[in-house]
Amino acid sequence: MNGLSAGPEALELFDTTTQQFPTHVLNLGLGVDSVCVLLRWLNDPQSRTFALDDLVVVTAILGDEWASTMDLCERFLLPAM
Repeated sequence: MNGLSAGPEALELFDTTTQQFPTHVLNLGLGVDSVCVLLRWLNDPQSRTFALDDLVVVTAILGDEWASTMDLCERFLLPAM
């Protein structure tokens, strides 16, 4: 094995029995623009044309972020999600 196999718990994220997959993706760069878009979509349903069930948020935290950025994300952004 190459270590890339997913266990049953990971496969539960993708329900292929209904063939319904998320239709919207937000690339969350942890900057002010993408964070504002996400928070608006989470808090103002009229600002989006899709259900939150149809949204995937993608981000990459590499360790080079400012400490204050990570602190703010952990205190405000993650709890909102």
